[in-house]
Amino acid sequence: MFPPIWSFPPFFTEQPVEVQASRQRTAWVELIRSYSAHHRLARISLHSYSYTAGAASSAAAAAPAAATPALQAAADKDAALVNKLFRNDAIQRALSPDFARRLLDCVAAEGWGAWEDASPLPPSLSSGASLSSHYASLAPSRALFVLSPSRRLPELADALWSFVESSGESGALMTLYELASGDAALGQVFYGVDTVLLLQAVRILEGRGRAAVIPAPVISETGVKFLA
Repeated sequence: MFPPIWSFPPFFTEQPVEVQASRQRTAWVELIRSYSAHHRLARISLHSYSYTAGAASSAAAAAPAAATPALQAAADKDAALVNKLFRNDAIQRALSPDFARRLLDCVAAEGWGAWEDASPLPPSLSSGASLSSHYASLAPSRALFVLSPSRRLPELADALWSFVESSGESGALMTLYELASGDAALGQVFYGVDTVLLLQAVRILEGRGRAAVIPAPVISETGVKFLA
């Protein structure tokens, strides 16, 4: 599963020379995407990442107090997968939380995921290329990253707009829950997609002047008005 470079100690330390650092970031982005796809890892929590080998995972502490045993088991499994990805105990090397966060910023900048606590995208945002400046400007408080396994966020935005045009939903008001789980969206490529990703895709449409976001206390209840 892991490429040979994963056993090379410098791979886990951010390189100071930009040419080498760029190659390192590219390799890590490819590894994060392939590893998460292979293990069906949809969310990466840095709260539950044990940077020090042998340290107890904080997944239990990071999980909601009312989490069911099934949800807790899923959180523990994801935490173990993240630790295995970002830490190689055999060579006693691990990504620092800050470096891991910056690498996930790179994944987000390429449109392959989003931070759960990401700030709203600027109105001018309309393409995957401009995602990089947005995520580079975020405060270092990001903790939960949601991966988009098969489509970049701009492609997800395109799919949403195609649905709006083909279904005559222009001018309609829908919630993210309806887009992710509603009968009207059944069979669409965005059906079942995490609402964190849907929100960022809608923000892209908002930047294109094709949607307006109506905030709500719960992300799934966030309203989306599609504009003609």
